[in-house]
Amino acid sequence: MKRALIMILVLAAVFAVSCSGKKKSHDENGYIEKVSKEISAEEGGTVETEDKSISIDIPAGALDSDTTITMTVYDAEGYAGTEGTRVQ
Repeated sequence: MKRALIMILVLAAVFAVSCSGKKKSHDENGYIEKVSKEISAEEGGTVETEDKSISIDIPAGALDSDTTITMTVYDAEGYAGTEGTRVQ
C-alpha cells in the first residue's frame, strides 16, 4: 500500500511537470531531470527537483525501511495526447 502511494505521487509529479508550461531541455533518454535521495523510514523526507518546482513528500513511518527514492521527470512531448502541441 505504501509503495502504491509513492508510485502515485511520482506519477502525479511527472504529470505536473508536463502541465507546467515551462520549456526544459532533456537528454538523449528523454528525461529532463533525475533526482535520488535516501529517505529515513523513521523520519521521512522530501525528494525535490533542483529548482524545487516538483517534490515528493514521504511522511515519517510511510516506509518499512530506509529507502532510496528516485524521481525521474520526463519531457511530455511525444506522449499520447500531446500530438500537435508543444510542451513548454
